[in-house]
Amino acid sequence: MDAGNNIRVALVTNMVAPYRVSFYNVMAALCELIVITDTTKEFNRSWDLDQTKFKFDLLVLNSCSIVLPRKRKDLGYREHRQLHFAEKLIPCLWKLSPDVVVSNELGLRSFWCMIYCKILSRTWILASEATNHTEGWVGGIKKLFRKLLISQADYFWSNGKETNTFLVDRGASISRIMPDMTGIATEQFQENAAKAFAERDTLRSSLGLRGVVFLYVGRLESGKGLKHLMEAICLRAEELKGRCSFLFVGSGAMSAELISEADKLPNIPFHFQGFVQPDQLAQYFSAGDVFVMPTLDDNWPLVNLEALAAGLPHLYSIYNGGMMDMNSIAGIGSAIDPRDVLALAKRLVDCVNVPPDRIIGQAADHLLAHYCPSAQAERAVESFRMARMLQSD
Repeated sequence: MDAGNNIRVALVTNMVAPYRVSFYNVMAALCELIVITDTTKEFNRSWDLDQTKFKFDLLVLNSCSIVLPRKRKDLGYREHRQLHFAEKLIPCLWKLSPDVVVSNELGLRSFWCMIYCKILSRTWILASEATNHTEGWVGGIKKLFRKLLISQADYFWSNGKETNTFLVDRGASISRIMPDMTGIATEQFQENAAKAFAERDTLRSSLGLRGVVFLYVGRLESGKGLKHLMEAICLRAEELKGRCSFLFVGSGAMSAELISEADKLPNIPFHFQGFVQPDQLAQYFSAGDVFVMPTLDDNWPLVNLEALAAGLPHLYSIYNGGMMDMNSIAGIGSAIDPRDVLALAKRLVDCVNVPPDRIIGQAADHLLAHYCPSAQAERAVESFRMARMLQSD
């Protein structure tokens, strides 16, 4: 097996997310790539995708699925996730006969990929976003199942440092992990945000925003720590009023609750934009001054890279799985514990009293280049080479 254009790779995932398309397109020039998905859209995802721009082959299985609750009693929230059975996957892989299979998540999808690769002695790469924090709710049989998958993988794709730790803690060798296998089309987003910045004042005025604009982009769900953010705003409302605004971009189960809480603070402008397609996001990042991500439980939110590409300083959660990687860049912002409402409220006031500078410079550009599609694709091809070498030892 050569790591080159003649290698046949099946990348198996739940659905095609728009921020992965640019990576897949570059990958398709380096190998024979087919992306296999369970579905085109999940119950809580409303992305539109222009498949005419795909340079890779796509196969949608239309697998059976159910929506299940996900409870984090330790963090005090409950959300729902979609579980796909991927029951058509093994016959599909058998027919396509890929040399390498890359599967994401620690569930049934990866289990079927493992079975196929073991039977036919093919290379199986397990892509994981998990961290010890995000997996803190898992116990019993699920924990054993995840350990089984990790023990059988030939190689791993990891999002970053915290995922590396998660995998090593469960038996993976660090020599079999390719880190930083995540990212977005950073250069394109940076360019779009720079163009949108020219219309920044017009957009802010039309949305009723003034002063220091705190921006949140993501799902409006309890696991994102938005209840704590609203509590922090209320706690220091007298010092914040007339000096800042809050822009929320996204939709979710907490929409009505957040709007109701915002109505109680008439002296602080709030604007709830609702769901926005990814290609329209740059203009809203250009309208912000400080990006706030108070998540209680996240793997490696790519929205942080979008904020960095737009030059926004961050208030990012210690429960963000990308925190250790983001911390490598001085001046990007500061970490917060969203459950410490007093400290979070103080940071909001600090940002109003002394607005942080926008992020520019070589260090930030280096990070954006590291997570661009071509850099991801180079790491992917290197992982194929390394997996082959380790298998032959």
